[in-house]
Amino acid sequence: MKESPSLPPPGPEIDSRDEIVAAIFRRAEAIAQRVVSQGKQPIPSLEDRLDDILTSPWTGLPIMLLLLGVVFWLTLSGANYPSQLLASLLFWGEGQLDRLFLWLGVPAWLHGILIPGMYRGLAWVVSVMLPPMAIFFPLFTLLEDLGYLPRVAFNLDRLFKAAGAHGKQALTMCMGFGCNAAGVISCRIIDSPRERLLAILTNNFVPCNGRFPLLITLASIFMGGLASGRTGTFLAAGLVVLLVLAGVLMTLLVSWFLSHTILQGVPSSFTLELPPYRKPQVGKILIRSRQHGPHPLYLEMIYRLSRGEGQIRVNDLARALNVQPPSVTKMVKMLAGKGFLEYERYGVIQLTDTGREMGRYLLDRHNMLEEFLRLIGVKRRLLENVERIEHNLTPEATQCLFNLVDYLRQCPEIGAELSRQSADG
Repeated sequence: MKESPSLPPPGPEIDSRDEIVAAIFRRAEAIAQRVVSQGKQPIPSLEDRLDDILTSPWTGLPIMLLLLGVVFWLTLSGANYPSQLLASLLFWGEGQLDRLFLWLGVPAWLHGILIPGMYRGLAWVVSVMLPPMAIFFPLFTLLEDLGYLPRVAFNLDRLFKAAGAHGKQALTMCMGFGCNAAGVISCRIIDSPRERLLAILTNNFVPCNGRFPLLITLASIFMGGLASGRTGTFLAAGLVVLLVLAGVLMTLLVSWFLSHTILQGVPSSFTLELPPYRKPQVGKILIRSRQHGPHPLYLEMIYRLSRGEGQIRVNDLARALNVQPPSVTKMVKMLAGKGFLEYERYGVIQLTDTGREMGRYLLDRHNMLEEFLRLIGVKRRLLENVERIEHNLTPEATQCLFNLVDYLRQCPEIGAELSRQSADG
């Protein structure tokens, strides 16, 4: 048998991991050419032709910017009519409340606080910011469900490597568009401590979902004053795209500065397997666009802490997750709104019955996966592998793994054989 190609020794100009991956692919292609015969030259599939366009150095980035602009334009133009409808409804309600307060003889100072102050301010915020959020999040989730976001990370890999950062930072940055807290937590997929710290420090430069409605609203106000109709909408969408690009540019500049000063080092290689394109499922998109964020991780950690002695507060949870307290407070309030927690400002975090049941399930799933990997012989980076697997499992797959682990417990000789084969391999 022909020997595998020899690898050049790693040096300052060569990334040894890239060379190893390239050598593996060259070897696989050589074997395939010897043992596989094809009558005709295979016609590239539609997916291959799309990838040639969407990941090309010449067309990938322009298409990415165009899609981003289209998403913002649809958000801005589509939000106009719902915003007008909500404003009309809510301000009609203000008139009815005025009549009620006048009939009840409420003092003028109390009327001023409750109606022109609290109610009118809340009505403006809801009518202006809720429609863009209801349109933008499903559109962003649609791109994720189609399989396009990994292509975005592939296109940005060259830029991050030039900035001295890891290519996976593009993935954590994309996660930051949904939630900066989730983006920071997802930085643990980066193996190098130096590059992981780079990704954590720069994740806040991209706007998260809490800032997008404000950016869209401000762009509509300022650009709408320059031009009316569709022209104003296009200008506003272009301004939001420029603001997003400014955040990405700042991420790259700060990463480059830190990697050449206090966080010096050689960037690691990044091998990304692009997933296949998928047909989006509208029901799942609507659900996931409402559930963006690291909910399972928070619930699991709160349940872990609740089993010990003492009370759980935001600072305790922030230390356990290595996340800033304001991000923890935001997520805790969200979980409380969904009925998983009971929480008051500066108070104690307590799980509801639903939250306790979900936390117990998540912890059992984590422990089951850890035991499963041990049984089949995984020893290195065990916890990291568990964390990568557990949040991508469906309930059906989780139950099947529970059953498999129970079977391996009853037949320890099978687990021992699997462990031995893993060690030999």
